[in-house]
Amino acid sequence: MGIRSGDEEDAVVTIGPPAALIGLSKSEIEARRRIGPENFFNTTTESYGRNYSDLDEEQRQLILETVNALLERARAFSFADYREKLQIDGDLSSGELQHLEIVEGIYNQRLEVLEDQRDAVLAVMGLP
Repeated sequence: MGIRSGDEEDAVVTIGPPAALIGLSKSEIEARRRIGPENFFNTTTESYGRNYSDLDEEQRQLILETVNALLERARAFSFADYREKLQIDGDLSSGELQHLEIVEGIYNQRLEVLEDQRDAVLAVMGLP
């Protein structure tokens, strides 16, 4: 879903089944925030390793560069700017603000985990 401002359209966080946060307590949501990469992928290391084991060196290098670029882009993302853009059409409801707060917390926690465990993420993918 998006919100349009002039010629630009920005993504809007919506509730979907994969989030599975509806009805969870604050402590359960906090536990979900702490999921590490080995559990996040919901599969075994071997299945990811098989997918990447036949890549040539150039393809592996491209994946490593892509992972680094995505982490850098995630670090540069500003939830404050995002929230401000969402409020262009008016104030957000208390429920929407609460939802954004939850999503921001999960985003920041996952980013921290991915930064701290970058090598583990690459190992799950079968990469050095």
